[in-house]
Amino acid sequence: MSLNEPLLELGLDGSAYAAPVDGGPGIGFGEHKLLSPASVMKIQIALTIENLTAQGLLDGAERRFVPSGPRTQGPTGMSLMSDEIAISVRDLVVAMLTISDNVATDELIALAGLDEINRTTRGLGLERTEVTSNLRDMLNDMAVEVGFEDFESFAAHNPDIDGAPSAKKSRRGSRQVRRWIQLEALERLHSKQSRYCRQFGRIEPVIQFLAGRFARPWRDN
Repeated sequence: MSLNEPLLELGLDGSAYAAPVDGGPGIGFGEHKLLSPASVMKIQIALTIENLTAQGLLDGAERRFVPSGPRTQGPTGMSLMSDEIAISVRDLVVAMLTISDNVATDELIALAGLDEINRTTRGLGLERTEVTSNLRDMLNDMAVEVGFEDFESFAAHNPDIDGAPSAKKSRRGSRQVRRWIQLEALERLHSKQSRYCRQFGRIEPVIQFLAGRFARPWRDN
């Protein structure tokens, strides 16, 4: 029986891959399919920042100032805060990896640059893995693609009250827009926290290791 046979029997498609952390051959199916990695891409951003810090090209203690104006949307962290924030580079990494903070992620992307992040990824042998924009631009592009002006207007949209957005600006067409809004309405019925916890559990060991490299060591007083 092939590894993906249970999925095929359910009429589903997917991919999976597992390999020893210390090196060696892995096993999987569909591992070379091009997919959107979602917040897993934050790991390669953290690796890039750690490399630049180790090389002395970045100072982990450097303070960054996040203004009080519009920020990258997100369900946690600095996206929900109103006032100006002063935070170190290393603490931005901790926020990005522990609560998946989108504002912290975009600050780190701006600091390291997309070219450097993708250079780090290619250095790991991942030739087809690439970050092409920051999260704010990506979210806005997704919202425009389904008929909204930007992601802020999408986030404020209630399909039960407002109906479907205009399909004039959608590159996917009205049927896809309606379907997308239906899915978005269903998503609102589920807890974002529970979805996050399920995703977090799969990569928690890696996140704990990377975050621990930047977090202040625990000391008993």
